[in-house]
Amino acid sequence: LCVPEESHMLHDRGRLFAVADGMGGVSGGALASKLALQTLADVYCGGPDGQAIPARLRDALREANQRVFEEAENRPEYYGMGTTVSALALHGSNAYVAHVGDSRVYLRRKGDPLYQVTHDHSLVAEQLRSGIITEEEARTHSLKNLITRAVGTKENVKIDLFTFPVKERDTILLCSDGLCGVVEDSVIREAMDVENLQGASRMLVGKAIQGGGPDNITVCLLYTSDA
Repeated sequence: LCVPEESHMLHDRGRLFAVADGMGGVSGGALASKLALQTLADVYCGGPDGQAIPARLRDALREANQRVFEEAENRPEYYGMGTTVSALALHGSNAYVAHVGDSRVYLRRKGDPLYQVTHDHSLVAEQLRSGIITEEEARTHSLKNLITRAVGTKENVKIDLFTFPVKERDTILLCSDGLCGVVEDSVIREAMDVENLQGASRMLVGKAIQGGGPDNITVCLLYTSDA
């Protein structure tokens, strides 16, 4: 189950946005993603003053992993549940990302190609990066939904951290694989060039549904009007 994107207003820490795509059955996936997002927001907002944002994001996601893992261990009906998490904090002229799984963060800057900030933690993506399979084979691979890293499935989790500068009129997309696994990059790029974020989001979701909608679809679009 895909939990809709959440944003959190932060006084001296910018704004926090996150997408989580749960696994472990309908109820397990819903619980895992809900727990992860709530813990992420609580820990990020309530952490000690003066802590660097990447460390704050890392610690928040580690705590989210622990919460989901413990819940699964204590409740047999949720054994094995987990979730992807792609979280982004905007603060000043910088963006900070913490990422686990195969949800994605994209950056679209006027005049530049569409840039995928995150790397998918999936078997197919790893084979593609290693040159074992081609992009065409990856798109139709029978195991393309098999992820190699998730929040809550193990006691410890490895978290990818990214930082990049943001400029005025940048567009940033956080999405689940229900979108990026179906909609081609050229269509995503076209949608991210539209300043009407609500309209662009609806267009992207519509394109994913037209493509078969095999998975839950979550879209969070951000536009930096004043970086």
